[in-house]
Amino acid sequence: MCGIFGVFNSERAAVYTHAGLFALQHRGREGAGIAIYNGEKIKVDKHLGLVQEIWPDEKSLEGLEGKIAIGGNRYSTVRDEYGPECTQPFNFTLEDDREIATVHNGNITNYEFLRAELQAKKAVFTTKIDSEIFGFLINHAEGDTIQGKIKNSFSEIVGAYSVIIMRDDELIGVRDPWGFRPLEVAKIDSAYVLASETCAFDILREEKEADVEELGPVEPGGIVTINKTGIKYDSLPNTTKLAPCIFEYVYFSRPDSRTEGVDVDKIRKGFGRTLAKEHPAPGAEVVVSVPDSGNSAAIGYSQESGIPYDIGIIRNHHTGRTFILNTNIARKKGVARKFNPVKSIVQGKSLVVVDDSIVRGNTSKGVAEMLWGAGARELHWRVSSPPIINPCFYGIDMKTNEELLVNSLSIKDVSNIDELQQIAAHLGVNSIGYLSPKGMMEAVPGKSYCRACFQDGSYPTPLQF
Repeated sequence: MCGIFGVFNSERAAVYTHAGLFALQHRGREGAGIAIYNGEKIKVDKHLGLVQEIWPDEKSLEGLEGKIAIGGNRYSTVRDEYGPECTQPFNFTLEDDREIATVHNGNITNYEFLRAELQAKKAVFTTKIDSEIFGFLINHAEGDTIQGKIKNSFSEIVGAYSVIIMRDDELIGVRDPWGFRPLEVAKIDSAYVLASETCAFDILREEKEADVEELGPVEPGGIVTINKTGIKYDSLPNTTKLAPCIFEYVYFSRPDSRTEGVDVDKIRKGFGRTLAKEHPAPGAEVVVSVPDSGNSAAIGYSQESGIPYDIGIIRNHHTGRTFILNTNIARKKGVARKFNPVKSIVQGKSLVVVDDSIVRGNTSKGVAEMLWGAGARELHWRVSSPPIINPCFYGIDMKTNEELLVNSLSIKDVSNIDELQQIAAHLGVNSIGYLSPKGMMEAVPGKSYCRACFQDGSYPTPLQF
C-alpha cells in the first residue's frame, strides 16, 4: 500500500506534490520521493522517513523545478526490503532514449513470473520491489505509442495497481481492471492532478493554493492521459468483475476522502449504526473509539444506540498508525506510545469501545490493558468490520494466515458468537461483537468488492507467486 500523487502543467508542481504526499502520509510512512521533469531530464529525490522530515519547508524543495511531477509514500506489504532505493518513484530510460518515472499503489501477485520473463529479455532490476516492474513492461512492450505499450503489457499483470507515469510532455494514470486501489483526478486552475485520495486535493484548497475541480475517479481498467491538448480517457483491453478493496472504507482511506463520490466518514458511520443494531451493549454508559480510524464508526454506534459518545482515548499523532508499522515488536511499542486514556471519562464506567478492525490483536489488547489500568468497570469491544480470516495479497500488510488473530486462536466458525468470545478472553474484555458481512455490505455503495479477507478466501484473481 502506498500513497501516490501526480501533477501536470503547474509552475508549483513540486509544492503541489509535497502537499499531496503530506495529505497521503497515512498511506505510507517508510519513505517518500518526488520525480520532476526540469526541462532537460527527470530528476528524482527520494529518501527514508516522513514527508515533512524529508522536505520540512518550501526551501527544501529548491532544485525540484519543473511543471510535471509525481510522488509516492512507501508502505511495504509483501517484500520486506528497505532503503532509499526501494522508495518510489522509479525512473527509466526507454529504448527510444526518452525518460519515464512511475509510482504505484497496490501489489502484483504474478510479479515473480513477470520479472523472470523480463530478465530473460535482459531487463536489469535494482530491487525486488514489484513497483519497479512498470517501466520494464513498457520498455519491452509492442506498440507505437506509450498508451499502446501500456495496453499490450499491463494486460499481463495480475493483482492490484493504480499507477501514475510521467515523461517530459505528459502524465498518465492507470487503474487495474478490478479497481482494487483508488485513483482520483482533479483540475487545479490550468493544471491537472492525480491522487490516491481526494484529501490530497483538499489540502490544496485549504492552503489556498488553487481552485480545485474534482473530476472523479479513474474507472477500473481506465487509462487517463493528460498533456497539452487536455485530458483523454481510454481503457485497458481486458475487463473483469469489479473488486475494489472494501478495507479502504474500513481502515485505510482518510475519513474526509471521497471514494466513488461517497464520503468515507459517511460509510463508517453506517458501519457503526448497523453494529449497534447487531451488537447492543445494555447497561453501557459511554461509547469511545480507538482513534483515529474508529472515530466515525463510534459516532454512528452512539447515534443508533443512544449511548453518549465521548473522547476516552487520546492519540499521539506523532507516532503514526500502528497497523502499518512493519514488525510486531514495533507495533507493540507503538501502542504504548500512541494512546493515553482520559481517566475522567473512563474511570468507573462501563464502556463500549469501537475499533475499526482487529488484524493481529496487538492494538486492541494493548488498549484494553490501558483502559483497565485507568479504572474502567466494563469493556465491551465492538468492531465495525467482520472478523479477518484470510490474508491480503493486494496491498494490505496481512500476508499470512498465522498472523491473523482469529486463526492464531484456532477459531473455526466466526459466525458462532460463543467461539468469538475466545477473542474477548484473549483481549481481556467483557464481550466482543463484530459487524456481520451482510451489515457491512448494506452500508457501502454498490455490491461488488474484494472482501476475501473477511469471507471464504474467494480471491478475485488467480494467486500466482
